[in-house]
Parts: sequence; structure tokens; C-alpha cells
Amino acid sequence: MIKGSISFQRVSQTQQQKVSVVSEARIEYEEKKYTQKEGFVQRQVQMVVERSEVYNYLTIIVGSSVGGLILLVLITAALYKFGFFKPSTSR
Repeated sequence: MIKGSISFQRVSQTQQQKVSVVSEARIEYEEKKYTQKEGFVQRQVQMVVERSEVYNYLTIIVGSSVGGLILLVLITAALYKFGFFKPSTSR
């Protein structure tokens, strides 16, 4: 098992969302003591890592709700000023 970590610090400066990572593994041994029948001695693997961001939708929902309520108050105040809520006096 091989473990590692990837840092997106340099990638974020270039505004790229994908990074190609090339990993290489090699087994070295004393050829006088051991023999290699099957398996691998050296391998290279290329992997594409994509950066994803988690968005916080709570601020959008709260902001839209507050903005909608303010707009409703403004429309109601304008209609009240123009007499929309006064009873009609037609006889």
C-alpha cells in the first residue's frame, strides 16, 4: 500500500480544476540473492484528480428570503400610499 497527499496550492493559482498525477513504483533487490520470476519490477500509473468545491447554500437561501420579504414590504407600502387598501366610496 502506498499513501500520499496532494496539495492544490499551486493549482489554485492557475485556476485549473484537474491535475494529472504520475506515480512510479520500483522494487530493487540484490540480484545475486533473489530472482524475479513474475510480477513487476517497475510500474508507472497516471491518475487525473479533479478539484471540487462544496458550496454553502444557506447564505443564498437566507439572503433570498430576506430580500423577498423586503420587496413584499416595499410593494405593500407603495400600494397603501396610493390608496389601494382604502374602501371604495362609489354609490
